Amino acid sequence: MSDEPDRVPLDQLTIVRCDAEQIKQTLRNHWPKWGQPRGFPIDTYLARGERLRADQSFSKDDAHVTWGLVDRKNPSVLLSHCETFRRPALILPPGEKKPQDATTYTMGAVFCPEINRGKGYGRHMLRLMHYVVGDPKGLPPFPKAWGEPPAERLGDARFSVLYSEIGNKFYSSCRVGDGPDSTEGWVEQRQDTRTWYLQPGGPIENNGLWEWLGRKDSIKLEHELSERFRQDLPNQGDPKKTRVAVLPTSVIDYHIFRFMEMFPDHPSPKFGCILPPDENGRRPFFIYSAVGKHPDAPHTLEIMHAQQPVPWAAVRAAAVHHGVEKVKLWGGYTGWDKEEGGVKVEQNEDCPSLANYGLGEVDWQFNDQ
Repeated sequence: MSDEPDRVPLDQLTIVRCDAEQIKQTLRNHWPKWGQPRGFPIDTYLARGERLRADQSFSKDDAHVTWGLVDRKNPSVLLSHCETFRRPALILPPGEKKPQDATTYTMGAVFCPEINRGKGYGRHMLRLMHYVVGDPKGLPPFPKAWGEPPAERLGDARFSVLYSEIGNKFYSSCRVGDGPDSTEGWVEQRQDTRTWYLQPGGPIENNGLWEWLGRKDSIKLEHELSERFRQDLPNQGDPKKTRVAVLPTSVIDYHIFRFMEMFPDHPSPKFGCILPPDENGRRPFFIYSAVGKHPDAPHTLEIMHAQQPVPWAAVRAAAVHHGVEKVKLWGGYTGWDKEEGGVKVEQNEDCPSLANYGLGEVDWQFNDQ
């Protein structure tokens, strides 16, 4: 932690890629907020973080990087820190008919140790992160008042996304650039969530209508789902805006990995259901993660992706299998709204937000879990 009583001037601050010891420090820093309340001892939480950064499909080759804001004169001490997850994406500019492949990053684990709060470090770290991940062609000039740009840059993102538990005001204020040429940072993309509370009784039998999906089966569907996004994007959203989509490649595996780490003793894990092909040869399916605030048991079935039509009986069977009484789905699908006595629709509390780098007005499609 910094021993200086005053804040470090902006031109002395920069972003560094965290080394192994700094990564451990970031985990220690946010264990009281994100690990301890979920029942994880500190050693277990540190070990879980190391496994997350091991050679997993979603973390290798710089797909998962931890970054720190530091004083250039004391680069070993973290003033704040965050993580990036690289994701393949699609963009479809107005007037175009074929989506273009692109890169995006999900910003996560944004954290400022309590001793450093109130000094603007978290906000400035994220302002600098635009210049770490963003394509230089879509960025305003690096502000002179900020000193030299970060030495290490990824520089290939056309946009970046984050999910906020504190609303959008702070993250939108983390602007791209400074002064009159700057643009808003991560802007909220309104998203509804639909929640069902399971009623006693009801069907849980399969009757041969669907097959359960294990981890490997679910991961295999990432490519199929990505191709569906590519095919469907030209027919989705507002053609006057640049339509974008984050592809599910490695995302499904990441969420399944988190489930297995959170509930290592849960019996016979299942992560989705798939049905026979429809008249167009597409197989309806859904993939989910069961989540909870404590490793003793999950409490919510969160559906990550659903290719409809999926019978509600399959969703209920998955919820019963995991012993949960609540099901949550992002987005506007209304086909299940009358199930379980009716759905509860409300604005997404995770506040999905997007910062774009030179794309103009953006319409984020397939904004799934």
